[in-house]
Amino acid sequence: MVNGTNVNNANITNTGTGLFVVAVRTIKPETVQLQNISIVEINNATISFKVGDKPVFTGKTAENVPYIYQSEFWSTDGGKKYHYSADFWNDNNPDDLFTEFESGKTYTYGIYFKAKEGYCFTTDTKLKINGKYYDYDITDYDPLLQYPNGGYATMWVDTNLTMTPQASGTTTEYKITEGANSSWKQNSDDTLKFVANGDFSKFTGVKLDGTLVAADKYTAVSGSTVITLKKDYLSTLSVGKHTLTIVYNDGECSTEFEIKAASITSSTDSTGNNSGSTSSKVNKPDTSETTSPKTGDTNNMFLWFIILFVSGSVTIGTLMVHRKKQYNR
Repeated sequence: MVNGTNVNNANITNTGTGLFVVAVRTIKPETVQLQNISIVEINNATISFKVGDKPVFTGKTAENVPYIYQSEFWSTDGGKKYHYSADFWNDNNPDDLFTEFESGKTYTYGIYFKAKEGYCFTTDTKLKINGKYYDYDITDYDPLLQYPNGGYATMWVDTNLTMTPQASGTTTEYKITEGANSSWKQNSDDTLKFVANGDFSKFTGVKLDGTLVAADKYTAVSGSTVITLKKDYLSTLSVGKHTLTIVYNDGECSTEFEIKAASITSSTDSTGNNSGSTSSKVNKPDTSETTSPKTGDTNNMFLWFIILFVSGSVTIGTLMVHRKKQYNR
C-alpha cells in the first residue's frame, strides 16, 4: 500500500534486501509557461582588493526578484584557481582554491543564480553589478539545465569584470578634475557634471554619502570618466552638503557638492505690505475735460439754399414749356 492505495503485486519486486515498487500511479505533468528573466542585478559587491587581501563577498540582491542568489566567486589562472562565497565548493576542491589575492595576477568576477519556479534565464538576460552593466560568457550556460523553450534554470557565469590587486600601502591617484564643490539649486532644470581622471574601463559605480547610487540616476561616459547626475535625482536630495564618490575597481575619488534651497521672491506694495506680485499703482478715473466733436458745419448753408432755389426754378420752367407745347398741338 502506497499513500493508502493498494499496489498490484505484479508491480512489486522483492530483492531480499528491499522492495522495488513501480507503476504506483500514472501522472501527466502540467505544462508551465516560463517567463524570461530580463535582468539580474547584484549590488554592494566588493570588487577592489589589495595584494594579500583575503576574498570578501558582500553582494546583495533586491527582494521579490525572480532569481535566487547562490554564490559570487573570483577565478584566476584561466579558471584553474578560484574562491567562492559558498564554502561548499571551496571545501570540496581545496587543491583549486586560492586564499588571498596575489601580485601580478588578474582575477575575474563570477556569479551563480538559480531561477525561481516559473522563470528562466536566457542568453539575452542582462547583468548589472553595482549599478553598471557587464557582459558575461554565455557559453557558461549548462545545456543539461536547459528548458525546451531554450531558457536555463541557472546562471553560473564568468563576467568581463576583472581586477588586478594593488600592492598594500599604494593607491591609484584618482581625483575629481571638474565639478568639485559645485552646487545645485532646487527647482532648477540643470544637471550636475563631475569629471574624474580614471580610466573609464575601470569605472564600477557612483556612491552618494557612502551609498551606491542606482545607474538610472546618472549617466556615465568616457573622457576620462564623466558622471552627470540627473535633475530628477537631484530634486530628491536634501538641502545641504553631500559627498559624491566615483568608484573604480582599484580605487576611488570623492568631492563635496551642495543642494541649495529654492529662492522665494516677493514684492512690496506702496503701503509697505508684502503682496507677492501685487502692483502699487492705483487706477484713478480720468477727470480731464473732453470736447464734443462738431456734428455739422453752417458756413456754406446759404450757398446750398441758393442752389436748391435755382434747381427748383429750372424744374418748374421745364414743366411749363412742356405743357405749352402740348396745348399748341
